[in-house]
Amino acid sequence: MTDIKVKAFETGEAEIFYRMAALFHGSDAVAYGEINPQALSNTFYDCTNNSPYISGFFVCCDNEICGYLLITFSYSNEYGGKIMIIDEIFILEEHRGRGIAYDSIKSVISKYIDDVVYVEVEVKKDNEKAIDLYKKFDFKFNDYLLMYKFFNRTNL
Repeated sequence: MTDIKVKAFETGEAEIFYRMAALFHGSDAVAYGEINPQALSNTFYDCTNNSPYISGFFVCCDNEICGYLLITFSYSNEYGGKIMIIDEIFILEEHRGRGIAYDSIKSVISKYIDDVVYVEVEVKKDNEKAIDLYKKFDFKFNDYLLMYKFFNRTNL
């Protein structure tokens, strides 16, 4: 049986996150492809400097880093409180199919369950494996469409 743990990013581990995030953003799971290295640097800095908006965790399998999770936070008047967003989850290919992503999501949800009223996740329409994973947690599709516009940031 594999021992799965999530641990917060620590200073000095940035390169591990950068390598994994590059793999994630180069995959079919992401709509916009490559990510700007400065964006990764900003994310890691915020995760390791107590930002109230983002937390970063490495997924460890038997004490070996095998993936990461990014959790962001928002607030909703509609739902009456703080929202947790599973922004990114990535597991190295050689560790997939063993329930690691499920255990990792379960762990971070249990960590924040008393602080949030709502948990959401963004997933591409054609990412059937991720959709099946989220359905195990009883996530449902809502009637909203996500729209976006970048400001003063190119190639993010």
